[in-house]
Amino acid sequence: MEMAFCIRLFFFIIPALLSAGLMQGATMPMPMTQAQSLSGHEVVLPKAVAGHPSVIVIGFTAGSQRAMERWDKEIGAQVTANPDVPLYNIAVIQAAPKFVRGMIRGSMKALVPTAGQDRFLTVVQGQDELKKAVDFSSADEAYVVVLDSAGRIVFHTHGNPSETAKKQVIEQIKE
Repeated sequence: MEMAFCIRLFFFIIPALLSAGLMQGATMPMPMTQAQSLSGHEVVLPKAVAGHPSVIVIGFTAGSQRAMERWDKEIGAQVTANPDVPLYNIAVIQAAPKFVRGMIRGSMKALVPTAGQDRFLTVVQGQDELKKAVDFSSADEAYVVVLDSAGRIVFHTHGNPSETAKKQVIEQIKE
């Protein structure tokens, strides 16, 4: 009977709690992600934020743009007020045909003020790994992850910014 309980705990209960974000102490490494900023710089996460907690807002489709903008508007000033806590926005454009990606980047660059272009990234590979890391469930939502100073995901959520989720993100970067 004890063995059956342990097996259920290991295979069913713990993964369910992790995917629900209820085990805050549990961490997983952020997948190595090669990106390009809208200002043209190559950025490799989590290496680029090593030694600092950071917040990353990720969108996988054009439909997630509005949710990403809301997150940036709602928490951007609080996060970037601390220069030791980087905030990046990532648009994953891997699914777009290669010949269209330049046009997508150009459109994004026209919309993002010059001052914000260093922290707005595009990613063209590693989509599956990122989806797994954020417990992807809906294409048109924004996914927010908080990394600790070692590059491990210590918190993640998705959707539009609720008061509870915003508070949790801010609390995580203070720890």
